[in-house]
Amino acid sequence: MGDGSVAVDEVRPVMDSSTMEAVLWRDVWGAFQPVTSAGQRWKRAVQPWVSGQEDAWCAALRQLEEDAQVISDADLRTLREQLSRMPDLANTLCDLVAPAFVLQPKHALWLKQCAWLGGALAEHPAVQRMHSLTGIPWKQLLEMMGEATSPAFAVDHVGGAVYHRAVQALTEAVSDVAACLRARDAAWMETVGRRPTRDGQIILSLPMEAPLANALKQRADVRWVRDTPFESVFEVLSDDRLQAALQRKDAAQAELDACVAAVMRRLTDTVRRTAPQWQRAVDELCELDVRLAKVELLRRWAGCVPQAGEAVQMEGAIHPAIADALGRRGRAFTPLSWTLAPGVGVLCGSNMGGKTVAMATLCVCQLLAQFALPVPARRFQTMLVRCVRFCGDAETDARRGLSAFGGEVLRWMELWDVLQAAEPVLVCFDEPGKSTNPAEGEALTVGWVRCLVRLAGSGVAVMATHFAAPLREPMVQKFRVSGLSSRRLSASSKPNPPGARTEHEVATDDRLAQLEGAMHYRIESLGEGDVPREAVWVAEWLGAPELLLREARGFLERRVES
Repeated sequence: MGDGSVAVDEVRPVMDSSTMEAVLWRDVWGAFQPVTSAGQRWKRAVQPWVSGQEDAWCAALRQLEEDAQVISDADLRTLREQLSRMPDLANTLCDLVAPAFVLQPKHALWLKQCAWLGGALAEHPAVQRMHSLTGIPWKQLLEMMGEATSPAFAVDHVGGAVYHRAVQALTEAVSDVAACLRARDAAWMETVGRRPTRDGQIILSLPMEAPLANALKQRADVRWVRDTPFESVFEVLSDDRLQAALQRKDAAQAELDACVAAVMRRLTDTVRRTAPQWQRAVDELCELDVRLAKVELLRRWAGCVPQAGEAVQMEGAIHPAIADALGRRGRAFTPLSWTLAPGVGVLCGSNMGGKTVAMATLCVCQLLAQFALPVPARRFQTMLVRCVRFCGDAETDARRGLSAFGGEVLRWMELWDVLQAAEPVLVCFDEPGKSTNPAEGEALTVGWVRCLVRLAGSGVAVMATHFAAPLREPMVQKFRVSGLSSRRLSASSKPNPPGARTEHEVATDDRLAQLEGAMHYRIESLGEGDVPREAVWVAEWLGAPELLLREARGFLERRVES
């Protein structure tokens, strides 16, 4: 199976914990759900494909595309429901390595259920169209359990003549004991007018039956147990005939137990000799489970199968975790389209404009593609990279006594090591330098852009920023999140001026909702010298003081002139 295995010691992890948290990877990864225990173990162990493994990666993508073409929604539901019943054989097959281990009937039942399930699935037309579960002797594995007409298992199925004679002997002994008990019960019924209880006791009510109780205390075939204010309790002793019958039953049971142990040892030896076939059967069922889980994810997301290319191109992409969160609030995720050639891209746009979400979506789509999983997009093309990193908001680390900027610099140092050690990479920076003073923050951002131009190589680096200087750097791709629509915003009712107190005053939450509704969230290419400005306009629309707006516009005009 194309499991994406890679000698991870040769490269740094494809993603680190900071990246996983920043892009909500665990939420996205959680949507991929194999239904068998083996499939879930595969999911926990699988590694993504990386640069240098393109042939195997492309083969895995082709398999996903072919599977999606031959499996209907009804087949998908049926097959996954059947696979969900597969027992977990991992411990049983592992224990077989120990010479002293002997299968118990429950282990044999699990093995037989696996063989029964595999045989049934192998005959399903959709599985045959997938060319899955081939080459496994399902019928032989099933017959190894002694009976091939049902998934049930009993020692009877593999017992043999000696075992069946032992069963017959025990049956006869049990019958003799039952006959003795019936004779005993009949005798006591005649003597005291009642049969002993299932525990072999006779219970007499006091004081009504005190004379009978006193008489029984004188008999040798019962043992007085106790008296209470309400009853007298006696234990009926076994006579010689019943005693002999019970001894024959115990001996027959011991003989049968020995036969069962011998039968299970023989079965264990047989299964142990064929352990590789059983392991291969489990592996193939696991592979089928994983392949079906990929198709299920593809359908659920209405996504696409990634394609190999020399640039990153996503069309109509969504971030599933963010889209789900928005859906719970009655809002929709705006699909993103973005083309990034190898090298450095600078992404600008207003706050609320979706820069962070765009980069997180890019990282999630890239990671899904490198696992040969469906991508939540109409189309996604990319190349394999050695690692994916997201450098997000810096926060103060109180435990280490670091300021927000100090923590950000340490994260930069980690990313610098990655850029030196692995190539190609996909790395995203979310507004670097914003945790220090603007002048130095802008200078450091420009420094990063220039370094990335040298270090990115055939990989992709994206820098989201509010600073204007990085957009003037040569040899970088320039983008903006298109942001506000003046037409949409004008169509909204403008908030009342500050201080107004009318019954129609717009609440702050309503203002922000209208503002959010006017956002485009589309990624556009920028021409040389384009520096988007929307903040003053938004402040005006929200009702900021006119004096503040005049001063801000004047400062911007003087800055442009200088």
